[in-house]
Amino acid sequence: MNRPSIRELEYFVAVAEALHFSRAAKRLHLSQPPLSRQIQGLEEKLGIQLLKRKTRRVALTAPGRIFLEDAREVLYRLDRAVLAAQRVQSGENERLRFGFIGYLHAPALAEVLQVFRKARPRCQVELLDFAVGEMLPAIQEGKLHGGFIGVGSHEPLGNLKRFTWKVVHLVAVFPEDHRLARKEGKVSLSDLKEEHWVMPSRIRSPGFRVQIDDLCVAAGFRPRVVQESDSMEAVMTMIAAGTGIAVVSESVTRMLGRGLEYRLLAGRGAVLRRNFVWRADAESEALRAFNEVLRRFRTEAG
Repeated sequence: MNRPSIRELEYFVAVAEALHFSRAAKRLHLSQPPLSRQIQGLEEKLGIQLLKRKTRRVALTAPGRIFLEDAREVLYRLDRAVLAAQRVQSGENERLRFGFIGYLHAPALAEVLQVFRKARPRCQVELLDFAVGEMLPAIQEGKLHGGFIGVGSHEPLGNLKRFTWKVVHLVAVFPEDHRLARKEGKVSLSDLKEEHWVMPSRIRSPGFRVQIDDLCVAAGFRPRVVQESDSMEAVMTMIAAGTGIAVVSESVTRMLGRGLEYRLLAGRGAVLRRNFVWRADAESEALRAFNEVLRRFRTEAG
């Protein structure tokens, strides 16, 4: 295989992001002709056209778009490896890598990590944003030391342990002019029976979607999902535009902007369990210490 060099990847990413050779050359502190030759040489080496040249700009080809994603990942991983080695050199000789779902956990985890860092200053903690369906296999394979998932997985956990460290309310989110946005107090699932729903995708949040389906079936209906997205920001935008309503974690309400209202969902089962999952046969001293800190932050929905 004709493997590209790191420099070639850096040059390609710069051009692909700028979509302009002159601006990319300026960013790289090069003149344009050698940069053009480097990209042409990379395409010849790979036997793939990555860019379409136009009069003043360039555009990515379909293979170029895929190559850009992976090239960025290679450069990111290289930078991360260098930083990790430098931190070990400076005395941080342990490392924990955790998967998490950013919009669910980021604010709540900040305080946990601050306390853990004070308790174990020589341990690096790396958080990687994962989809739930990708996180559990990564933990099983040892690519992650553990992971934070929003709900209990319906997949067999095998040798994974699970600890529920936080329980939060589910809420219904509406456009601000929706009839239920003016209702006082909680809303019930039966209030949402005839609504169009906009939800996080089953690929991104499979366990969460199963939980919502189960709650709705118990209430006597199946939700009519008319749109779904991997992006919670996109879900909120579609609701504000009047596409439908959603049921989400209460933690998502911090993302609500103009045009949106929410109400707590009634019912004993209307909660979301945030779990920390890890391999039972791969516990380290650092991982046990992290679990001890995490357990101090255990809370139930009020």
